[in-house]
Amino acid sequence: MTPLKLACNNCHEEVVKFFLRRKNCTRVEVIQSLELLGASFANHPEHHNTLKAYCYMWAAMKERFSDLSNIVHKLSRPPLRVYEYRIECEDPNELLAIKNNKYLIQVEGLIIRERILRLNGKSLAAHVRFRAACLAQQQLYRESERLWKHALDLEEKHSPIISEDLLRIAQLLINMLHVRLNPVFSQVKELFNLCLSEESDYVQEGSETEDDQEKMRTSYLLDKNLNTSLYFLYVLMQMDLTLEEEEECQKLVKKFANLDLRTSQGSTPLHIAANDKSTAEDKVVKEMCRFPSVEIIRLLVESGASVNAQDNKGNTPLHIALLLTENRPDILSVQYDIVRELVEAGTDLNITNNENYKACDIFKVEGLKRLVSSLTDDIEI
Repeated sequence: MTPLKLACNNCHEEVVKFFLRRKNCTRVEVIQSLELLGASFANHPEHHNTLKAYCYMWAAMKERFSDLSNIVHKLSRPPLRVYEYRIECEDPNELLAIKNNKYLIQVEGLIIRERILRLNGKSLAAHVRFRAACLAQQQLYRESERLWKHALDLEEKHSPIISEDLLRIAQLLINMLHVRLNPVFSQVKELFNLCLSEESDYVQEGSETEDDQEKMRTSYLLDKNLNTSLYFLYVLMQMDLTLEEEEECQKLVKKFANLDLRTSQGSTPLHIAANDKSTAEDKVVKEMCRFPSVEIIRLLVESGASVNAQDNKGNTPLHIALLLTENRPDILSVQYDIVRELVEAGTDLNITNNENYKACDIFKVEGLKRLVSSLTDDIEI
């Protein structure tokens, strides 16, 4: 990224004009700078302006054809599916045809940026991600999903951190389910595997570094990714899968359940699923993928997750589940089902937490005591 390209990429018009006034600026540099400036305005997260985008694209096209005996043609690149196989406008007539179509100007901007910034995935990804978010707001979820995935692919090549992209895609998939759109299993599987790979990397990085700040960073990213993993689990559970896909899904969940991943508070996925705290900001996600979740707990338990794992306070998932009524009396029926799942899965009721409380010491509801008593023969409550 030269200073000129950086100015174009950040929509700094005056800086770009300063550079272009230099006598040593070549015709090709002028053309590419005007194109990149226009393409940046098309989808910039903070400075998007399709009118300015088109004006700069048009100025660049005029410069290409300013000398008919020496036209500067564009280097053709294979069209991409993510942009609906559109080919970049190659002459003034083609560009003029999209003048009043904001969407096509935005797509044109993304294609131009792919050509000029093809080696700078991070800069490309930011604009693709912004357009994906805009399409999601318009409930064009299929188109948005393709762009989010493309942004993730671009980011992955140039950055080790893709947590935010994975979270946004997981939330998008839940929104798709909300409007009865079934995601593609192979893509969800690929994304879930990416999420698990990220989590394994964070665990390894955290164990290998002695730097406290680095430990905090990897811990924060792992916390976020674990919530994302549970979103992907929810998506998989809601999808219509073939028998073959069902088998692949079971292997994937078993892999996740046996990684023994933990948050900075020592919580396993089972602890998170048994709690009533949701980090979701998206209203649809918060409504559809509710915690505590009996379904996710059942799936994790069946896949081999440890029901006796203890967090930093010594609490097992059952301890967490039994404390729910303090804050959420409306989820009592869900609590019954969660307690039943955990007890039937073999939770050790004699495990004490850091305050020396066994699970059977913290029953808040008499009915839950009776439920556990009916499920256990050797424990007196």
